[in-house]
Amino acid sequence: MLGWFRKLLPREDRFFDLFERHSRTVVGGAEALEQLLQGR
Repeated sequence: MLGWFRKLLPREDRFFDLFERHSRTVVGGAEALEQLLQGR
């Protein structure tokens, strides 16, 4: 019944570590862009 859900889950153990690192990078870039647009 949940076979389709298992197919959506990442197979690599490192996925969540890499996802967290990437999200921190994206947030940092968004904050830098916000400061740039505000003239800081």
